Amino acid sequence: MVVGKTTKRTLYRERRQGDGWAEAADDGRQTEVSFPVWKRQGARSLAASAAATGRRAAASPQERTRGGDTATMARSPKHVMLKRSRDHAGRTMCEAMGAGRTGCYIVLDVMLDMAECEGVVDIYNCVKTLCSRRINMIQTEEQYVFIHDAILEACLCGETAIPVSEFSPTYKELLKVDSQSNTSQLREEFQTLNSVTPHLDVEECSISLMPRNREKNRSMDVLPPDRSLAFLVTTEGESSNYINAALADSFLRPAAFVVTPHPLPGTTTDFWRLVYDYGCTSIVMLNQLNQSNSAWPCLQYWPEPGLQQFGPMTVELLSRTEHDDVIIRLFRVQNITRDLDETDLSEQDTTRLLPKQIQEGQLVVRHFQFLRWSPYRDIPDSKKAFLSLLAQVHNWQRECGEGRTVVHCLNGGGRSGTFSACTMILEMIRHHSMVDVFFAAKTLRNSKPNMVETMEQYRFCYELAQEYLDCLEAR
Repeated sequence: MVVGKTTKRTLYRERRQGDGWAEAADDGRQTEVSFPVWKRQGARSLAASAAATGRRAAASPQERTRGGDTATMARSPKHVMLKRSRDHAGRTMCEAMGAGRTGCYIVLDVMLDMAECEGVVDIYNCVKTLCSRRINMIQTEEQYVFIHDAILEACLCGETAIPVSEFSPTYKELLKVDSQSNTSQLREEFQTLNSVTPHLDVEECSISLMPRNREKNRSMDVLPPDRSLAFLVTTEGESSNYINAALADSFLRPAAFVVTPHPLPGTTTDFWRLVYDYGCTSIVMLNQLNQSNSAWPCLQYWPEPGLQQFGPMTVELLSRTEHDDVIIRLFRVQNITRDLDETDLSEQDTTRLLPKQIQEGQLVVRHFQFLRWSPYRDIPDSKKAFLSLLAQVHNWQRECGEGRTVVHCLNGGGRSGTFSACTMILEMIRHHSMVDVFFAAKTLRNSKPNMVETMEQYRFCYELAQEYLDCLEAR
């Protein structure tokens, strides 16, 4: 079973009897969880998720409350594996060198146990003891800082995952306003999210702030951190490889979303280069076109009808379908700098053309222009319309296979984050029967801190999960 960036397997020990294999007893069952994406140097912004995953993975099914396993946000090219028998007899961790990442996990596990049992932690002496038994168990200063961040965030955030079977009553409890504090658990949860969201320093956005890149930013208030930038690959004259766009993980796949503001008149070519370079098969547009606002112009960036060239890219409208809530367009994006054979695509062919079948050098992209989000509202006008949009994008992406999704709104923040978070929540429900809005928002904010900006948007993610579960029950 794949859970976010975590792969979980249940293994059974078997004992040889005569000529056959005897089925293992129940106490021979082991759980193996691998984390295939934990970078060797660590990642401070991913602390809480790594700690929470380790604790859930180590717990037995009977020990898990308000949750279950969730995705880890640790990253690396190798696998980190944890095995723990059902009777908690012990755990085995392994990685390429048996140090560093393994040491981080052991310290996290021991310190979270200590915090739970004694109300204190002693990271220094734990690390000192561990390294006295095996050298290089904590290899770098960054790993040492990572452990502190992870413990702090795990203690602050607590358990935020909710099993689907308990979602409705739990959500009602979260909404209740305490008479003494005059606040709700849900609001406190959002405040905790804000407190653990990384605040970016100027040094962390150095590329966006370079003089030649400043005019490519719609706003200087919220910029993507250097670590999350989606750099352009296709060359176009003397143009730089910068675009204000951040790669963000979904629950099931790293870098599934490319989040960006609505293209400026001077960045339209860069936008289509971005779509092509990152194999994006869906574009989700969550803002309205606005040509009258000179400070924040949101102009049409696609041809309608016909074909238009944007630098090295040609974009051709293949079809357009208008519904009450969304306008769906199909585009063919082609890199004309590549030596390609011409392909004849008649209009009747486009309904059955899938991106898997696209030849090298061109891409078929479906553009979803959502119409039910008023300009001055933080949340969509209709939950059902938004669920329908999510379903249409999901179905198209499932047909496309490995394509990414470009999500844009006015500033590439609140609305784009809400869409991405809701996508992650539906993935959690479908694949693991759990809801963790906090985890979804925290994961996205690791890539860009203004994702899911307001309390209203955060609550909408819960309400959309409830709406989706209600729809499942009604079937």
